[in-house]
Amino acid sequence: QIAYYSKLIGLRRLNIKSGKIYLNDQPFRIRGITFRQSASGTVAEPQIISDLQRIRKMGFNAIRVPNSMHHPIFASICDSIGIFISYENGVWRVPETYFADDNFLQMSKQFAREIAQSTHHNPSLFSIGLGNELAINSSEIQKYALILTKFLKQKYHVLTHISPLNYSDLPTTGLADIYFISAYHNAVFAAIDYYENISVTPSSAIILSNIGFAAGKDSVNKKYTKLSGRLSPATNIRGFYIESFRDWPARSNTYLVNAENNYPYGLISESGLEQPHWENVDQMLSGNQQTAYYQLSDPVSKTNFFSLSIFITSILFFLIYRQNFRLKDNIKRSLSHSYGFFVDLRDRRIIALLNSFIIGLFTNLLVANIIAAYLYYFRDSIYIREIVSATLAPFNLNSIYTGLVESPFLLLFAIWAGFFLGQIVIAALLKLLNIFMEEKIRFRQTVAVCNWAGVPLLFLIPVSLVSYQLILPVDNWHIFLLITMIIFFFWYNFRLANGIRVLMVLPALNVFTILLLTYSIVFFIFFAILESKSDYFAYISLLTRGKILFF
Repeated sequence: QIAYYSKLIGLRRLNIKSGKIYLNDQPFRIRGITFRQSASGTVAEPQIISDLQRIRKMGFNAIRVPNSMHHPIFASICDSIGIFISYENGVWRVPETYFADDNFLQMSKQFAREIAQSTHHNPSLFSIGLGNELAINSSEIQKYALILTKFLKQKYHVLTHISPLNYSDLPTTGLADIYFISAYHNAVFAAIDYYENISVTPSSAIILSNIGFAAGKDSVNKKYTKLSGRLSPATNIRGFYIESFRDWPARSNTYLVNAENNYPYGLISESGLEQPHWENVDQMLSGNQQTAYYQLSDPVSKTNFFSLSIFITSILFFLIYRQNFRLKDNIKRSLSHSYGFFVDLRDRRIIALLNSFIIGLFTNLLVANIIAAYLYYFRDSIYIREIVSATLAPFNLNSIYTGLVESPFLLLFAIWAGFFLGQIVIAALLKLLNIFMEEKIRFRQTVAVCNWAGVPLLFLIPVSLVSYQLILPVDNWHIFLLITMIIFFFWYNFRLANGIRVLMVLPALNVFTILLLTYSIVFFIFFAILESKSDYFAYISLLTRGKILFF
């Protein structure tokens, strides 16, 4: 052996999707505490290791460093113990006019660069702050935040966070990956109430910070107990940072400090003695820790419901199929020769309205089953959420969709009802257009055309039964399911157009016009009453003025 080289490495991927934090594709919840150096600033490495180990043993998995930098060895120690670090850049309640100065932006860039470089891109680096308690609805501050976020993402691939001055006044666009919500004293409970009742969850993750209760032992213990009970079911909040591991010195003597001129928010005093509420916080976090960084909290989405629903309804359908000779005969004839089948319709061959409804109910259920499985499994996808929000926001239906997408049964029922009623609408439109024709057709014939055109959808039974396996995003198998649905969509519309042409004796161009009118009427309604309620154009304008679009 002539040479030897070793280097610590870490494999981790942090990302934010639909306001949720994921670590290596696993849901992750922050349980953090603010960590300050001793007032003397001369703490030895063994003391730092001892402090961090005590923090980890209690159940914390992250620390927040508010106003100081640490030696590069600090990040390695945190990494070895299993603790993430969030650094602040020292920008706290800075006046809005400062952000108009490019030198201020360059200073913040330099400080963020020093943070990233001092940690040597250590895996324990969770996020870098852009500023604390800022009026983030100001255009100048938004420009500053967007440029700095883009800079840190492109150059260092690190998450960013920002703290708004008012937790109830977040902008519609995410300025950073995470919003740190400063919630001092009892304000934390008001913040929890607010974020649990908002109708639309921001795309950025919400984390409470600066949580501290400086009072007597009994009062603090009661408040931490209440905090624990409130945070557990708070689905819109992705974690917290409490104040603080150690008491810290005050710059001036105020009524908030103790006899030693320290802020008494820490779990231990400046000399290292445990505060009365130490044990209570320890109990609040006990049992919540896991090895390394992992902290699973959200259940994995399962779509077995949709496979089971098709299995059960298929049994019922085939029982009816075996007992109903006309239904069986019509299905065979419709599949083997659709043109001849629709000619029989035009010649008023008797087709029971009940049979048309049975085939329509079941084929629409097959399609709704696959689409509902897609929406339910990918309900946290930022792309689907954006599309649905943009479509439903003008009609104030976002809250209804949010409720439906969390319930497989209600979601399936709503989509199935929409498709089935859609066919009734097409049938009614065909009957209405027939008023202007010499040869009159019956409503049951238009219903039959719309429903029996979907007979090939019966081939989706095996596809629906294995939809849970196909929809798993492994090797993009769910793409084949999507392609299959597109093929069947065109197949159905080809048969529907053929049925309309035969039944109403119309040229192909007229049939195409009818179908186009039917499918596009919803878009005409949408654009007719659409009133823009978003800041989309203002957002693009802000990006342009901040030159975000061009670097």
